[in-house]
Amino acid sequence: MPQNLKLNSNGHNKEFTMKEDLFIVDHNKTLTNEEEYFTMVGLENFVDNNNYAKRTVKDDKTFAQKITRDDGSIKYSIRVDTDGKLYNPINMYDKQVNRNFLDKVCRSSKFRNVNYKIFDFYINFLNSKNLAWLNNAEREAT
Repeated sequence: MPQNLKLNSNGHNKEFTMKEDLFIVDHNKTLTNEEEYFTMVGLENFVDNNNYAKRTVKDDKTFAQKITRDDGSIKYSIRVDTDGKLYNPINMYDKQVNRNFLDKVCRSSKFRNVNYKIFDFYINFLNSKNLAWLNNAEREAT
């Protein structure tokens, strides 16, 4: 059942029509996300159709993730080290290898949201182990 409202704004009459069923909220609908977990070549559980190394669950060997929401939006995340730099799983001299006790307990690595370009550079690094891709991703991230 439409309702008409008449408002007076600066001496001008304006009429708006509102319908009671204009906004419908479905409280029973649950949102689901499709999550993909990326890893370095050699650590994968499987390889997808695009030849990306992936894990079946998010764990300590997951270095990037892609979350596709029901509404079609996509969120890209990359693991970063305790200093906020993109995580390098192949560097033997990386700070992650020689962490002290406090770093192991309190400052675990986290994931940072990034745009698609940075994500793409980082995924290419994980698949090729070519540090140039990691450098490009870091450069783009700063």
